[in-house]
This record gives sequence, C-alpha cells and structure tokens, in this order.
Amino acid sequence: MASSTAKTSSTSRSTPRSLIPVISTSLNVGMALGAWITVIPFANVAYPGPAVAVWFKDFFKPGFIGITSLSAVTIASGIRSALVRDTSGLAEGQAKAKAASRWAIAGLVFTFIHFGFGNSVLAIMDRILSNPELAQGEMAGWIQLHTVRTLTTDVPAWICFIGALLSEL
Repeated sequence: MASSTAKTSSTSRSTPRSLIPVISTSLNVGMALGAWITVIPFANVAYPGPAVAVWFKDFFKPGFIGITSLSAVTIASGIRSALVRDTSGLAEGQAKAKAASRWAIAGLVFTFIHFGFGNSVLAIMDRILSNPELAQGEMAGWIQLHTVRTLTTDVPAWICFIGALLSEL
C-alpha cells in the first residue's frame, strides 16, 4: 500500500497530510484577527476600567479554549504532516516529501512559540482583574502583545503549513 501522499491510483490522490494544519492555523489566524477587531474599541479611554475588566474576564476563557483546541489540532496534525514520506522511490517525490516535512516542522515551531507568550498574557490578565480601575491601560498593553504574538507566531505558522501543503501537491 502506498503512503498517504503517493498516488493510490492513476486518477486519484489521498488528502495531503498538511491540509488539516493549514485549516487549523487559518482558523487560528482568523480568531486572532477577530479578537484584535473586538478589543480595539477598548483602547478608547471613554470605556471605564471596570467595564474593560468585566468584559476581558468573560472574553478570555472562551478565547483560551478556542485557541488551545485549535493549537492541539495543529500540533497533532502538524506532527503527522512533519512525518510525511514518499514511497514512490522517485527523487522528485522524495524531495517534495522532504520539503513538506521541513515546512511542517517550521510551522510546529511557530505554533509552540505562540505559547511562549503565555506568562505575559496571564500577567496582563491578572493586573486587569486585580485592579479594574487600571484595566484601560492594561488593555492597551494586551492589544500590543496580541498584535506582536499574532504577527510573529500565528501568521508565520500559517504560512509554513501552506508551504508544506504546496510542497506536497
């Protein structure tokens, strides 16, 4: 039996292994963009700190669950994608598999780096919830951190998994 990326018949191919991490990182980037669009209005000083704190408390848990779930899918499917092999014996197929694997590994690295921002995010959340009167300024810090994290981890992971998918095709 041929590998999942090798031809199974003369007219059909299996689903590329990197398709699922492309989908999950696409959703992750979409959630990050949605979160950014949602919190930008809170940069307006007209919103009182306590209102920002209450909103952030309610917003954080579902966002955390969503991102953690997507990341679990990305990690599991990304590992599977990184293990792509070509059994056709053709040099071209082996080169494609090697390139796809390298792109997937890079995507996994960026996915893991996302969690390196966790302590900073939790510190901002703690400051917002422990001192609601100062939540306005802390929210500005969260927006900045979220933007940096999205642009340095989520978007690059997405691009890497797209590279893996294109390499498999």
